Amino acid sequence: MKGSLIGNSPWLQLLIVFLLSFAGSIFFVFVGLLFSPLLFDIHLMDLTESLDDLPSLLSNTDLLKFLQGLSSIGTFLIPGIMASILLSRYPASFLSINSFPKKGGLVIILVVLLTLSGTVISDALYRLSYQIPFPDFLMEIKAYLDNTQETMGQQMEVLLRMDSFFDFFYIFFLLAVLPAICEETLFRGVVQPLFIKGFKNVHLGILVTSLIFGVMHQQFYSFMSITALSIVLGYLKEWSKSLWIPIIMHLINNGTIVISIYYFNVSLEEANDLSGGWDQGYFVVGIVLFASVLYLLRRIIQKNGTHFYS
Repeated sequence: MKGSLIGNSPWLQLLIVFLLSFAGSIFFVFVGLLFSPLLFDIHLMDLTESLDDLPSLLSNTDLLKFLQGLSSIGTFLIPGIMASILLSRYPASFLSINSFPKKGGLVIILVVLLTLSGTVISDALYRLSYQIPFPDFLMEIKAYLDNTQETMGQQMEVLLRMDSFFDFFYIFFLLAVLPAICEETLFRGVVQPLFIKGFKNVHLGILVTSLIFGVMHQQFYSFMSITALSIVLGYLKEWSKSLWIPIIMHLINNGTIVISIYYFNVSLEEANDLSGGWDQGYFVVGIVLFASVLYLLRRIIQKNGTHFYS
C-alpha cells in the first residue's frame, strides 16, 4: 500500500482522500452502534431511535461523548493516516510530524499569544455573521441555519457540563486535544498539500482548504471565524514545515473555551452572547497585537529554520 498513489493527479488523490474520510465516518458510526449497547447498557433499537431524537441523545451524555470521539477519529485521523501511507513512502515526512521549528519554546509562546489575541478577530467575524441580511425568499434557509446552529449549541452545552476535574480532563481531551490532532492530520497534513499541488499556488490551496474546513463544521454563524482560523493554521503549517504548530494553535483555541467554562464559570451562552456593546478600542489593540505576533512568528521561523527528525 505504501506510496501506491504516487504519480497520480492531485485531484484524483484528493477524491480518494475525501472518499476515505466518508468511508471512515460511516464505518465508525457502525462501530459506535456495535459497541454502544455493550458499554452504555442501551438496546440497539433504542440507540438507533436516539440518533434521530436529539433530546433523547442529549440526555445520554456518556453516549454522546463516545460518539463524538469516534467521529473525530473515524472522519479525520484514520483517513489522514491512511492517505499519508498511500501518498508517500515516508508518511511521517508527508504529514510533517517529524519536524519542529528551532527556538521551539519561543515559537510556542508566540503561538499562545497569537491564539489569544486572535479572539478579537473571531468575535468580530461572529458578530458580522449575525448582521448578514436574508431576503424573504431565503427565510426558510435562514430558519434551517438557525436550527442547525441551535442544535450544535445544545450538543456543546451538554458536552461542556463538568462536575469534577476528571470531567474537565476528559472533555479537554475530547474537545481540544482530539480535534486538534485529528482535524489537522487530515486538513493541514493531507488536504492542504494536495490542493497546493493541484492549484500550483500556496495561497489558493490554503484558502480552498480553509473554506472546506469551515463548511465541514456546519455552523453558519461561526463559518467566517472558523475559516479565518483555518487560514492562519494553513500559513503556520507552510512557514514552519511542521504539523505540530497548527495542532498546538488548534488545541489552544479549543482548550481556552473548556478552561474558561470549568475554571472561570463562563457559560457557553455568555461566551456567545452578542448583547454586549462593541469595544472598538479592544478590537484595535487585539488586531495590532495579532498582526505583530504573526509577523514576528514568521520571521523567527524563517530565520532559525526547522529541525527534521528521522
